[in-house]
Amino acid sequence: MKIVHDRLSIEIARGCTRGCRFCQAGMIYRPVRERDPYRVMDLADRALHCTGFEEISLLSLSSGDYTNIEFVLSSLMAKHREEQVSIALPSLRIGTLSSTLIEEIKKVRKTGFTLAPEAGSERLRRVINKDISTDELLEISSYIYENGWQLIKLYFMMGLPTETNEDLEAIVDVCFKVWSIAGKARPKGKVNVSISTFVPKPHTPFQWCKQISLEQIYRNLDFFKKRLNKRGMQLKWHNPPQSFMEAILSRGDRRLARVIFTAWKMGARFDGWTEQFKFDLWKEAFKSSKLPEHLWNASKKDLDEPLPWDHLHSKIEKDFLVKEYKKALSGEYTSDCRWHKCLKCGVCDFKNIEPVLKKAEPDQYSQVKSLPNNDKNVDSFFYRLKFKKTGTSKLLSHLELVGVFTRAIRRARLPIAFSRGYNPHMKISFWHALPVGFESKSEYLNMTLEEKLSCEEILRNLNKELPCGIEVLQAENTKKLVRWPEEFIVVYNVRLFDGIWQEESWDKFKANPRHIERTTKKGKKRTFDTMKYINSLVFHDEKTLYINLKQSMTGCPSLLEILGAIFGPAYATPWRISVVKLDILPVTGDNLWQQN
Repeated sequence: MKIVHDRLSIEIARGCTRGCRFCQAGMIYRPVRERDPYRVMDLADRALHCTGFEEISLLSLSSGDYTNIEFVLSSLMAKHREEQVSIALPSLRIGTLSSTLIEEIKKVRKTGFTLAPEAGSERLRRVINKDISTDELLEISSYIYENGWQLIKLYFMMGLPTETNEDLEAIVDVCFKVWSIAGKARPKGKVNVSISTFVPKPHTPFQWCKQISLEQIYRNLDFFKKRLNKRGMQLKWHNPPQSFMEAILSRGDRRLARVIFTAWKMGARFDGWTEQFKFDLWKEAFKSSKLPEHLWNASKKDLDEPLPWDHLHSKIEKDFLVKEYKKALSGEYTSDCRWHKCLKCGVCDFKNIEPVLKKAEPDQYSQVKSLPNNDKNVDSFFYRLKFKKTGTSKLLSHLELVGVFTRAIRRARLPIAFSRGYNPHMKISFWHALPVGFESKSEYLNMTLEEKLSCEEILRNLNKELPCGIEVLQAENTKKLVRWPEEFIVVYNVRLFDGIWQEESWDKFKANPRHIERTTKKGKKRTFDTMKYINSLVFHDEKTLYINLKQSMTGCPSLLEILGAIFGPAYATPWRISVVKLDILPVTGDNLWQQN
């Protein structure tokens, strides 16, 4: 399983003054403070060298609003394009997504696009202060698909203040318009639609608003499930009871501590995970705590009533929030104070706190932009590496192992060759996957370099960057691309942690061999004659055996399947045995490798 946010993340700015009235972060993290663009690029250069990441994510609450976003993006792309480093902008407002940004992003690989109109109608967007038109959304969607993207993600909220059935219909209408554009521009164009439930948050203009009832949430979801049901369109939604509980907890007072403690005592754990969330348990915790009914729902609050968080000062004045709330009800926009007049929200004193915007110098921009690209013909030099995978590294899956090597190669600054295409990849290929939990002293990979290096230099530079337990043992310049053999013999050492190997089980099996049956992914049965795959089996002592298995790239029984067939299923459990792959041998002759 790949970890979340497995990329290089660099913060380019803090704060956002767009003023979306549902957004707590946009209120309490004011003002906007931009990081110097040359500092951003320096951090990116050094971090890429130290980590080997293949993707940079430029983070802020609204990356497209960063003053120097086009300069930083084009400069980083020019400098790191040959290394096939892609750049993602995870938080882009529709109005800031320009053709220049799209052209730069697609130069290496197409990272995803999420567009967040939030509301379907322009009326409701005025209520939430989201100053974007439907025409803008459709225009940028068309440009994205025309530039090669197959998928756009749309993000909406339901249950926003003043929402009507017409607003829900407008969400469907917008989704179908984008879906229609996708189908015309790309044969396999798709739209993912995510719909979450509005949760009123403290310190926002909507902190007085109610959340729609749980029953209404389900009715709205049923509406969207029926209407947004087309091929090439996928609907996703947030778990309704979780959204319901989030609204209760976000605006509750100290009395809710009793409920939280009771729920914990009753077994509530990891409630942010949908599969772990137990709504019935939380309802029981509320009942047993005997709290007033109004705490058990996210009801509307009066503007003049004391709020549980009034004593927590985020520097945003309550009068400003009241003013914004009233402007929302009348459908008035509020401008962005970083480019227009001060809104008197209470945060800036213009002595110690004020917006910080950075501007890059034009002459430096042209110098960086003139860096070369990777459209060139290069030589290819082929290498085969033998490495070991022992100790705790045995717990790495094959995909994780590939990631370890690709990033180690980047950190070692090896001149690795890349494929040419829409999504370039390193030209490396591994021997077939080693099962998780198996150690090995004989693993192989092929790689192609654009410059010729000595084998000693490759060993020295690469081993410095590999983690404990993984070490390159040999490197060989093969002159030509090495082809993996179709058939081979694998030598295993298998040690039993508890119990002893039953030699009589092996004798009985040889006298009366059993076949191994396996069901393929397509549901077909496949039978293997087990003895054909056992080249030899020798007992070293009562806990250790050596077994040589004939393997092939076209499919064969696994070591665990064979051990289970001989000694019984209890002897084929990964936690009961220790497996070390010792060597790979040719089936016939003395040359395992063939060169194309």
